[in-house]
Amino acid sequence: MPRGTFVYALVRNAAGLSVDLFYRRSVFGGPVPGRGPVLLVANHPNGLIDPAEVMQLTRRRVRFLAKAPLFSSPVLGGILRSMGTLPVYRASDGADTARNEDTFRAVHEALAAGELVCLFPEGRSHSEPALQKLKTGAARMALGAEASVTKPLGVRVVPVGLLHAKKSRFRSRAAAWIGEPIEVGDLLDAKDEREAVVALTERISLGLRQVMIELDDWCDLPPIQLAERMWPANEANRVERLRELALGLRRLREHEPSRADDLVRRVAEFGDRLDCLGLTVGDLDLSYTRSGVLRFVARNAFLCLVALPLFLLGALFWWLPNRLVGRLARIRTVSTDIVATQKVISGMVVFALWYAAGILVALRLGGPVAALLTAGVTPGLGVLTLQFGDRFRAARVDAATFFRFRGAAGLKERLARRRDELLSELREVYERLSAAGVPTGGE
Repeated sequence: MPRGTFVYALVRNAAGLSVDLFYRRSVFGGPVPGRGPVLLVANHPNGLIDPAEVMQLTRRRVRFLAKAPLFSSPVLGGILRSMGTLPVYRASDGADTARNEDTFRAVHEALAAGELVCLFPEGRSHSEPALQKLKTGAARMALGAEASVTKPLGVRVVPVGLLHAKKSRFRSRAAAWIGEPIEVGDLLDAKDEREAVVALTERISLGLRQVMIELDDWCDLPPIQLAERMWPANEANRVERLRELALGLRRLREHEPSRADDLVRRVAEFGDRLDCLGLTVGDLDLSYTRSGVLRFVARNAFLCLVALPLFLLGALFWWLPNRLVGRLARIRTVSTDIVATQKVISGMVVFALWYAAGILVALRLGGPVAALLTAGVTPGLGVLTLQFGDRFRAARVDAATFFRFRGAAGLKERLARRRDELLSELREVYERLSAAGVPTGGE
């Protein structure tokens, strides 16, 4: 195996393991084309976590573009070069932007060879609630690659939306939404190259907006998430419905700002009431039967008997490094868009050192057999601890919900009526905007 391929596979697997331990990830849409020249374009909300997530979307090797200062580090720069990553020289970094000609040429050659290239056309990682103005580099690369050969390459530009509920929180939810390929070929015959670049950049911007959830303010996210959960689960996939609700709210603010703010306030108040009661909107559709309750008790009792000792053992071994990573994240204040990057990288280092130290201690105290047992068992115990912890928290919430409804007659019915009233108004607003020709499901 060539060295570059080996390094890429090593980084991809290590990054995938780290991201999957930190987040609970989902993938929507797609797939990424399995062959041919492809230019992936993604939004950039989460530092170095973003390329780590993109690598998990396909088995193909991804050639990334990264800002030139990253290549100055002996270790990181060596890894990036081995992975085939290409530098981008930015004026904001004090670099000579003329050197980007070599980068563009390398991208053209990679696409002409049928490779997969990824870049983040916003140009920087950020924590803004909406897509930032795109640079024209992606469009220039796609069109330039086609212009560099005598017959059409068939370059496909594929938008990827990277979505995070609470991106700096451990075990929070993350998703990637792979959009439909964007057409390039019809722009190749344009007489004005600049107009073609602008037109393709606009298409890329629209493509990204169709796989993102854009907000006016992050304060809108909790009520929008709650509104989405009010909808029947089979109407559309959750991420698409969230995007449509966010877009609908932005359109309502443009036409009826006071009603939009009032609706957000009332949905948020309903959510606060549910939070105070320790409930979710999904709990309002629960129905309890004696057999169902008995199965719940039996299943979780069996799980505790079997898995609880292993959970405690794993928690005992991994508790200290987990606390240490959290402390390190609090000691150093960083930009919100790289908090998760810092946690994941520090976690990889701290957990690896702790793992190695555990093996050495086992070797010293118990000999080679104890060291081998520690090396083989402790990673599995860590994964089991995470899974059991998620399952235990869910079971605890389910049990609390059952007793809360049993102890307050009519509570569920009153909350369900309030939910239905809000849902009816949300539907009315959505349908009225659609009938008036105001787009709510796309632009």
